[in-house]
Amino acid sequence: MRRDCSGSPRVAVTIGVGCLLLSLAPAHAVVPGLFQPLQQLLSVLPAFFAMVAAVVLLWFGSVRRLLSRTARAVVSRPKVAAAIFVLLAVGVPAAYFSLTARGANAQAQTAIANTSWICFRGDIARTGWADATPPPTQPVVLWKFRELIPTKRELFTSSPAVANGKVFAGSWGGQLYCFNAGSGEVLWKFETDATTPIHSSPAVSDGRVYVGEGLHMDSDTSLYCLDEMTGQKLWQFQSGSHVESSPFVADGKVYVGAGFDGVYCIDAATGDEVWRFPDHHVDAAPAVAGGLCFFGSGGAGVEGEKQDLFAVDGATGKEVWHCEYDYPVWGAPAVVDGRVYVGIGNGNVDLSDDEPYGAVECLEASTGTSVWKRELPDSVLGATAVVDGKVYCGSRDGKLYCLDAATGDEVFRYATSPDDEPMAIVSSPAVAAGQVIFGCEDGKLRSVDAQTGALSWEFDAGSLDALAPTDARILPSPAVAGGCVFCGADNYFFFCLGSAT
Repeated sequence: MRRDCSGSPRVAVTIGVGCLLLSLAPAHAVVPGLFQPLQQLLSVLPAFFAMVAAVVLLWFGSVRRLLSRTARAVVSRPKVAAAIFVLLAVGVPAAYFSLTARGANAQAQTAIANTSWICFRGDIARTGWADATPPPTQPVVLWKFRELIPTKRELFTSSPAVANGKVFAGSWGGQLYCFNAGSGEVLWKFETDATTPIHSSPAVSDGRVYVGEGLHMDSDTSLYCLDEMTGQKLWQFQSGSHVESSPFVADGKVYVGAGFDGVYCIDAATGDEVWRFPDHHVDAAPAVAGGLCFFGSGGAGVEGEKQDLFAVDGATGKEVWHCEYDYPVWGAPAVVDGRVYVGIGNGNVDLSDDEPYGAVECLEASTGTSVWKRELPDSVLGATAVVDGKVYCGSRDGKLYCLDAATGDEVFRYATSPDDEPMAIVSSPAVAAGQVIFGCEDGKLRSVDAQTGALSWEFDAGSLDALAPTDARILPSPAVAGGCVFCGADNYFFFCLGSAT
């Protein structure tokens, strides 16, 4: 039989084998929810099918002849047709998931074990700074995660915690994921009893992970205490409202807001209630410093509900002082050098108020006396970052502001978008080694110079899906540890950025 071909099948095999060997080089692919052998198989399959295609094309000699003979085979040999269908059904999704999960390199494997971002805002003062290791200056995706099955994918709005070489982040579907910080491998996954959304950011302390569940519309939700290594539930504290707040652990106690239940102080070891501060709607993350617990009240639009900033005794829950506001205090306070910094504003995560208002205020931590107050064009829903004498905050007006921590005077502002089409910043900024990193409603994670506000880099979370880029919003706040940036987005991805080398 005469073959009309431009080369030998041996050449095709050689080409295919070369592709296969290249695919076996370290790719650092992370395919969600699967074991490592299957991950390796999926990363190899695209090259395997390339090898098969090369052999087939060279054997038949031309695409036209290939199509002609394939059509005859499908008609005359149903079993062959079925085999081709199965090959495509398995191979195309395998190639897709291999491409969309492939990371850039393994930089994150090395330094993270000795650094941490143990709770919302990084440290026990909620300052937005916890690690002096320089973050990337030209970031690449080191790894990314998305559930393999589309129907199981959920938004990531929980800000992550990083500790002991692991990353913890909650999802809209009520799952708390524990990732290997270096590779992105899922070490364990915990699901809440009713798969209620986890917006709360986890806190890690003494081998345990504490996280709440629920949003404004939820009630009868819980605060969970899990084993850090296994994800096993150690205890569960039931509230009558929702635990949207991010817990704080200090002196063997867990402090957490619980919606209309107010604030709870819970024994970290046993889950027993120590005290409760009732009659205020608290979704803000408490901060503890100097023996006092600081938290804001949002009011939630309920008549009679106050919108205050409180300081209570951390041991007893007895009020020390409070400051009344005309607008909600949703953001977590930061406590630095005997002063409390807090954002204020109306509207919500999705929409600005018809008459927007925003401000940042600095108060004496011991008395609640106002030191300064800086009004802004729209609300400050996130927390402030306070580092090296400067206060950084995002606003719904689409700008990142830098204020002098002593006076409140504006140092600089960075605009993410035009004034007539603002892209809101509800993500709280993180500061590391002279960079301010924050997420935005436009789906971009940005870094600006902490002194000047000049843009250093930006990364579009919509590009995480290599085959089908999509729009995304970044609502959670990034965590920075070991020179890497960890964050989630509402296109179902959780990702790690680092340096290319």
